[in-house]
Amino acid sequence: KETAYRFLGEPYCKETNKSLLLKPIFDGKIIHNFNNKDFYPIPNVKIVLVHFRKKKYDDLKSRSYIAYLDLISYLFVNYVSFKDATKNIFSFEQQKRIKKEINVDWEKPISSLKYEQWLKIYNAFYSFSNEKSKSIIKNSYKKKLSRQKNIREKHGTRKRKFQ
Repeated sequence: KETAYRFLGEPYCKETNKSLLLKPIFDGKIIHNFNNKDFYPIPNVKIVLVHFRKKKYDDLKSRSYIAYLDLISYLFVNYVSFKDATKNIFSFEQQKRIKKEINVDWEKPISSLKYEQWLKIYNAFYSFSNEKSKSIIKNSYKKKLSRQKNIREKHGTRKRKFQ
């Protein structure tokens, strides 16, 4: 159930990096809560069935999904507050305008934003950012994946090939 929440975000829990990466393309919901006694041996975790449906039209309005992945990875992973997260990619005036438009507290954790607010930040970035800002976030998603792979390898949790 906890893993499902991480992939689904709102309305089940706060948005997570994983939920934000999926939501532009997929709708997801929990469609069944299993009873632990449905399984043997009885698991120590709650089990749910999740259904993901690909959206007919994605929420990015034909804009770059890769740029969205990079922006989310850059903002979500590297910073705590909205003000700190966006200071390198938006001018102070752009920050104020976005803050007012999406009704966000400067000092609250960026993880407290709703999906619709993230979309508005992305649309503002896509519309108003300059090449310097775009170069700052470029490949952030790939870098995040690389860091995760290195952590898995360091801790011996990588997938092993069977011989």
